[in-house]
Amino acid sequence: MLHRRHSSAVSTVRHCGQEEWPAHRLVRGRLTLKGTPSHSNAILAECSIKNGILSMAKQPASSPGNMSDPSAVLAEVPVDQLAVGLLKGRTDMIMLATLHKGRMYDEIYCVAAGQSKRNQWIAVFRRMGVPVFDVSEGTENARELRL
Repeated sequence: MLHRRHSSAVSTVRHCGQEEWPAHRLVRGRLTLKGTPSHSNAILAECSIKNGILSMAKQPASSPGNMSDPSAVLAEVPVDQLAVGLLKGRTDMIMLATLHKGRMYDEIYCVAAGQSKRNQWIAVFRRMGVPVFDVSEGTENARELRL
């Protein structure tokens, strides 16, 4: 079972001397979404965070995104309900899941364009107060990381 050490605020949060991340500041980037780490089917998505809401919109592989198209939106989730999971050996991937009563649900695996891009997403989530877990042995055995 997972435990949160603190409640996350949507507005701003500080971690380990990091600068706070204003909730109104937009974060945007492309991620490839998968149902499992090894799943062969994937969806290219434009992901953005603004005002404490993570939005994922399906993108055609051949054209830039249009987040204003409501039919393209796959999910919208408040970041204060999220957890980030890291998998050993997958330096380009994070797992996002909803965190409810100490358990992770609705896992989705997000592949970035390399370790640097993945690390940027992790830094943004941490600054927003999203807990990060080692999920190498599954979500039921996850342990929170102090980054």
